[in-house]
Amino acid sequence: MPHVGNDIVDLTQSTAKKKSRNIRFLNRVFTPDEQDFILSSSAFPELRLWCCWAAKEAAYKAISKACPDIPAIPKLFPVSIDPEGHEDSGTESPDIQGLFFPRLSAGSVLTPAGRCWIRIEYRHTYLHCLAFTHAPDTLSVFRHVHYLSSSLQGGRAPDTEAGRLAARFYLAGLLSEHFEDLEIVRQQKGSSAAPPRVFCRGRLLDVDISLSHDGLFLAHACLLQPSVP
Repeated sequence: MPHVGNDIVDLTQSTAKKKSRNIRFLNRVFTPDEQDFILSSSAFPELRLWCCWAAKEAAYKAISKACPDIPAIPKLFPVSIDPEGHEDSGTESPDIQGLFFPRLSAGSVLTPAGRCWIRIEYRHTYLHCLAFTHAPDTLSVFRHVHYLSSSLQGGRAPDTEAGRLAARFYLAGLLSEHFEDLEIVRQQKGSSAAPPRVFCRGRLLDVDISLSHDGLFLAHACLLQPSVP
């Protein structure tokens, strides 16, 4: 069964800036090849860093569904981003001396349990990465990014409360079901929560879903299996 993981990075946060200058962080999280990839860019080292970070996080979320005992050690998830992205010279990409950061990128992550395929979307305020345990060209993939309104910012666990609400509303329309009939459950598994699962009127659906949250943004991605109408 294919699985999906996703990770979003809020690029407006102060913690997202100048991270490439933190040598201790680079050495702890990234392989030598990844560090070369990040630091070889004079224009976009931070964006390259967060692309690699989001890819590792998304790949772990995807592969750990099939291999729950896989270690969450970033260096064990080396990232390879295709050199040719889909360049976008519009307002979404920063213009620095005529250079543009690609709005869409692809690549892969070699996890301890096999390869994951990745797709990265860049917007001026965030990066969103999807990771798949199977080649994504054959999958029914749906994703959405939500802005976390000011009324919910700073609230209790917005990633579990507002994130589930947003995903349920989206899935209700996608599956032609009533919002009230859908439930997204994350059961406790030891000291951490298990991956989320989708239920409709108490029945487990063949929907693989991933939730993420960072700063001002919530995101989710889902795969619909062939048995789902």
